[in-house]
Amino acid sequence: MKTPSTRQLAGYGWTGSLPLVPLDRDELLLLAKITGTIGKTVDDLIRERGLVFLDQGSEHKVYMQLKDAGTVTKLAYKGTGWTYEHKQTPGGEGEIVLRQASVRDYVKRIARINREFDHTMEIIGVYKNTATGNSLIAHAQKYLGPHENEPTQAEIDMAMAERGFHQLNPGIITSLAAHAIYYNPGANLIVGDCAPRNFRKFNARPYPIDVIVQRPEGRFKKLVMTNMLPENRARQMSLQVDFPGVDEFLEKLQVAKARGANPETTAAALVRDLEGRDETKIPLLFVAREFLQGGAGEERVRVAADVHFKQAARMRAGQTP
Repeated sequence: MKTPSTRQLAGYGWTGSLPLVPLDRDELLLLAKITGTIGKTVDDLIRERGLVFLDQGSEHKVYMQLKDAGTVTKLAYKGTGWTYEHKQTPGGEGEIVLRQASVRDYVKRIARINREFDHTMEIIGVYKNTATGNSLIAHAQKYLGPHENEPTQAEIDMAMAERGFHQLNPGIITSLAAHAIYYNPGANLIVGDCAPRNFRKFNARPYPIDVIVQRPEGRFKKLVMTNMLPENRARQMSLQVDFPGVDEFLEKLQVAKARGANPETTAAALVRDLEGRDETKIPLLFVAREFLQGGAGEERVRVAADVHFKQAARMRAGQTP
């Protein structure tokens, strides 16, 4: 089992039988062929690698490997995650927005993170969930420690600067994509969602464990090239985009939903202790409860949480909500 070749990652080895924009199932089948995991199930993966469930986030289920405590296995149980794209704005400047990643985007993401941040990840293969029928990508990753190993945002800023990455102007980034985002003009690579929870310190240096990457071209590249900040100061970003609580809140809801928690009491408990005003907490409570009941999607949660944490950030700064 090996990581797809450079040509395959670039899209050249994806057989002439695939359309120019192949369906996820076609690319998943090809990735299974490349990694030698056709016909394998999630149960096979757990048994063969001696996996024990460790944690669950918004994108991956994480397992410890009994045979190798220095490695974790991540199963992309909710699909292929997110990536960035360029969106034209009425004024013509453009902005960075999130879109659902394809299978190929996901594989490229692993390869690009390895290239820029040392080789810490490897695609294992594609495994079928027999309960749902879905095919899921699994990758192995060096275990860099628990949440207690998170670096500060300032340490991330410094480490990214040392690797040639410049923070991007938050004004060109939509609020839902607006965690600290950096660009390396030499590598022509964007790395985003660079909050402390997505990094771990190893040998006194921050390493990403779950970030979003993209290689901009054309207008997208021009936009980021002209919007690099002179220094990395992620924690001093505009209050319009500095709301690190959105993803954490959504992840807590996802975990609670997966465990079958009571919608009424769980939503109330999660919202009750949040700082901020009732005028945004109450709508957030209703959306959280609907999400746990299956009536609201992740995007509605993100929008409601975004509004709430934006107001809370302004209150902390002494600004009028």
